[in-house]
Amino acid sequence: MGKLPYLESLTITDFSSLKVIGREFLGINDHNNEAEFVSFPELVKLEIDSCTLLEGWEDLKPEDEGRITVMPKLEAIRIRGCKKFTKLPFWLHLKLSSLKELELDDGNFILQSEQLENGILSALPQCPSLGSLNIQKYEATKLPNWLMYEATTNIQE
Repeated sequence: MGKLPYLESLTITDFSSLKVIGREFLGINDHNNEAEFVSFPELVKLEIDSCTLLEGWEDLKPEDEGRITVMPKLEAIRIRGCKKFTKLPFWLHLKLSSLKELELDDGNFILQSEQLENGILSALPQCPSLGSLNIQKYEATKLPNWLMYEATTNIQE
């Protein structure tokens, strides 16, 4: 699917039996011998909604890094209704700094991640271009410290 060169928006909804998004979704297979490859070169918006069994996203292999670029123009991600979803791929963590919109609803990846000790929320302070943030059904007992500091600082000014 990642070989759709002009696709700008992708919505995946109600895939009730989907458990893992594999590398083949990005257009990568083990027989792909291209020196360089760009997956979804024009994709700007990605939505995953109501995939109730979805647990994670298979990451790139070490030998893929440096030769495969994933979604270079991605600006907006919405992940909703995927309660079992806990594993974000590392390449997506690298995209956080260029996101303009991020919506996370009802997923445990907010709190945990293999790459980020405190989940995706711990990476958000490094997102200078983020213009819209919507987090719903956050099950932690307190907000991240950086968010509390920013809110307090802005209120006092």
